[in-house]
Amino acid sequence: MLRILKKRVREIGTKYSSLSGYFISKKQDSQIIQFESSLERDYIYLLEFDTSVHLYLEQPLSITYLDSKNKKRKYTPDFLVRYSDNNVLDTLVEIKYHDDLTHNLLLFSDKFNAAREYCKKNNLTFVILSEKEIRNSNLEYLKNIKFLSSYRDAFEIFERNGHEVDVEMVFSLLNKINFLKECNIKQLIDSLSEDEYKKAELIYCVWYLIANRYIKCDLNKSLNLNSVIWAT
Repeated sequence: MLRILKKRVREIGTKYSSLSGYFISKKQDSQIIQFESSLERDYIYLLEFDTSVHLYLEQPLSITYLDSKNKKRKYTPDFLVRYSDNNVLDTLVEIKYHDDLTHNLLLFSDKFNAAREYCKKNNLTFVILSEKEIRNSNLEYLKNIKFLSSYRDAFEIFERNGHEVDVEMVFSLLNKINFLKECNIKQLIDSLSEDEYKKAELIYCVWYLIANRYIKCDLNKSLNLNSVIWAT
């Protein structure tokens, strides 16, 4: 499905009632992804860092259906997600706040049923996600990946701005963590330098390496210099 869906079907305009904007997706070669709420933005963070997600597209398609009054309507789900595992069905995703779902369930029922029927016919899955699934069960993880997202393109930005990346420092970090197998960030940094300025550079590199999964750590726990890291 995503092979033929290369462009969103609806542009997202500015809304005064919610947070709308755009996200530059590293997973999709710096493609601009639009969102129309902070909850959608947080879901995009989860998609970006989810290794099981291959591709995703916002506002992917429109589903035509008849409402309860037999009037023709169009419904555009928020996202279409394709997974790396070909055995997992592509998923159409609707993002709604829990209160909105609770108070307007009847209002949404026709279009949600149309989406389920569409998915059944097109070998897709339809899911509705609220802040319960996106935020409440991922609070620490979401906080960590938001922090790390600013480091994912750090070296590329340096090079574009004419600065050289200290490749030796990066390899020294990777070699050390491979040797130690497992340690906390502070132990790793202290083992490589006593100079405070150098340590600051090394910490920056560590965040870059974690953000790009060259180094692993438990992102469901608070991320700090005492966090345990290990080689991938």
